[in-house]
Amino acid sequence: AKAFGTAILRGVKNAIGKEDWTPETQAAWEMLWDRVCNCLTRCLNAGTNLVIVSLVNGDLEKSKEAMDCAPRGERFDTLTRVDVNGEVLSPLYWAIRDGMRDIALFLLEDLLTIRADRHSY
Repeated sequence: AKAFGTAILRGVKNAIGKEDWTPETQAAWEMLWDRVCNCLTRCLNAGTNLVIVSLVNGDLEKSKEAMDCAPRGERFDTLTRVDVNGEVLSPLYWAIRDGMRDIALFLLEDLLTIRADRHSY
């Protein structure tokens, strides 16, 4: 997300022109970009599950909480697919794509942990 924001600001700077790109202009565009990001984050967090919230915020502790709440028979599905407004995404891919190394490692470790009992594997 940070690389995307940097690219957006670089594009705006190129569109405005280097001679008109002042420190004040840059500060204003950075503030606007921060507000847009915060708004989108709040929108994604509203009414979503804990896995999505943890990924949107890049929060390892929230990822662990989400897995603590997942029923044993549903852990695999919880870790491999989430529905974001009708689009099915892989939380593991999302974490890797966005550079959330700790969350990706946690998800992999949890996926590869062998849990066996009489009712669910």
